[in-house]
Amino acid sequence: MTDARFAVLFDWDGVLVDSGEAHHASWNLLAEELGHPPLDDAFFAETFGRLNRQIIRDLLGWTTDLDEAERFGRRKEEFYRALLRREGLAVLPGVRELLAALRAAGVPCAVGTSTLRENLTTGLQQAGLEGFFVGAATSEDVRLGKPDPEVFLQAAARTGLPPESCLVVEDSHHGIEAGRAGGMKTLALLTTHERGQMQGADDIAKDLSEVSVERMARLCGEGLSA
Repeated sequence: MTDARFAVLFDWDGVLVDSGEAHHASWNLLAEELGHPPLDDAFFAETFGRLNRQIIRDLLGWTTDLDEAERFGRRKEEFYRALLRREGLAVLPGVRELLAALRAAGVPCAVGTSTLRENLTTGLQQAGLEGFFVGAATSEDVRLGKPDPEVFLQAAARTGLPPESCLVVEDSHHGIEAGRAGGMKTLALLTTHERGQMQGADDIAKDLSEVSVERMARLCGEGLSA
């Protein structure tokens, strides 16, 4: 058994699981129900990972009322969970192997996500990833969404280590900005966006199949001790 003096904070959607199609489809089911045109691919990609209430009220302009935006957002997530239960949820390449290696190395891992806790719980069950994380911070735990660092600061607290000892793993520039704003090291994955859109990350990988515990330790300025 080894021990490490750093923690890893994973975004959920697009980092650990391939949920993009289900999220896009659920947004368009909501749009149809509310009488709005569907969201195109470019808008969905740009807003992926942000809080529903921000997207609905500030970016789409479907309502100016925060309570109504919250209600619309919850309805979207009902569509999303129904899709997961019907169609399942795929784990991205390298995820299971890396999570197992981090657990064996004694590296605490947590999730910091803009999704709802019920979505995360459902997703963990569908993907078979329960038991790898010491905790999670979700949209219910924060007032501000990414690129504000609040969700990652709360996720760091779940690990028991300070933010400066944490590595954020993200697939969006909003998430990379959030990690940097929280004083954390950042690793960008090219699972959702191209390399040119991930500027500012401390390291970049295609997906987690390219990442090892040792690579993460080096990013955090830490070694692994026997």
